[in-house]
Amino acid sequence: MDKRDVRVLVVDDEEGIVKALQLHLEMQGYTVETAGSGPEALAALERHRYDVVLSDIMMAEMDGVELLMRIKEKHGDTIVVMITAADSLAKVLSCRLYGAADYLLKPFDDLDAVTAVVDRAYQKLQRWEEVMNNVRTLRVR
Repeated sequence: MDKRDVRVLVVDDEEGIVKALQLHLEMQGYTVETAGSGPEALAALERHRYDVVLSDIMMAEMDGVELLMRIKEKHGDTIVVMITAADSLAKVLSCRLYGAADYLLKPFDDLDAVTAVVDRAYQKLQRWEEVMNNVRTLRVR
């Protein structure tokens, strides 16, 4: 699996953050799409498969916790990373219970943290692809 094959959906109601993350991750080689709200993200997930979703927790129309729960309900293997300000770290703990894989703190002082989190997700995807290939090989025998 190549980075270009990894589909990332960035969800945040702050357009500047969405655009910055999209540009940064595309420069790292990922295929990135964006959504400005939870409902918009759910609609995108109905149209396409995403490997990784980066979602802000605090959004007006639907918060990131509800979005996380709905993603995991229908697309359980999607890796979800929560984005939050330091003052809502307690919500990150509840997100972990609902299946969030990781989190990012904003404001982003350094986009290397974003790269590291998405690269970890990419490594998980590569590992699962390897496992699935091994299972297929065993079935053929």
